[in-house]
Amino acid sequence: MSATDVMVSFEGTLRKFSGRFERRTSWDALKKGAMGWGICWILCVVFAFIPYVNVSVFLIFLPLGPMVMTVIYFVSKRTIKSIEGETVCVRCEKTVKIHERDVTPPIYEHCPECKAGFEILIPAR
Repeated sequence: MSATDVMVSFEGTLRKFSGRFERRTSWDALKKGAMGWGICWILCVVFAFIPYVNVSVFLIFLPLGPMVMTVIYFVSKRTIKSIEGETVCVRCEKTVKIHERDVTPPIYEHCPECKAGFEILIPAR
């Protein structure tokens, strides 16, 4: 996805962001959620063979699998897979390069030269 709609807010001043960003797809989020579900059920099977612990842990991890999958699915669907590009700082007028992976909005960065903070504003889906 192109970054034509992405803006950078430096202390209330909007600047253009040149670069690109990529959102996580529903399929990626579903795979991560299924991995969480699988881990819970693997732990359930492992603890099933341990005496005195098996009943309580089994009853906790069995229904926990779908709940973990749901939480992981919705959290990872919100994350931005990667964002890379550059913008110009408001204070020092230098080029600031941005390269982030697996971040959840709001995304805050700062200029390495003058330490001015800014927020990367990504449009809604």
